[in-house]
Amino acid sequence: MTFIIERGIPVPPRAVVGRPFGRMGQLFLQLQEGDSVEFQTLKEALKLRAWLVTRQKKNEHLEWKIVTRKTSDGKTRAWKVKV
Repeated sequence: MTFIIERGIPVPPRAVVGRPFGRMGQLFLQLQEGDSVEFQTLKEALKLRAWLVTRQKKNEHLEWKIVTRKTSDGKTRAWKVKV
């Protein structure tokens, strides 16, 4: 069997399988700077922050962070803010 070696052919981008970002990713993309979302539990809010941290670990240099605070009624609110 003979192989042909070629140079200068660019690597195509990775194909996206399924939903590109999942539920939290879609939520993050809809948020604008300063927007906030109320969650019933801290665990739910941390899922949004975990999604962002995962993107940053994959070298997607996002200039955003998620800030979470507990509200007076026991719920948790998360804000999208610039770093």
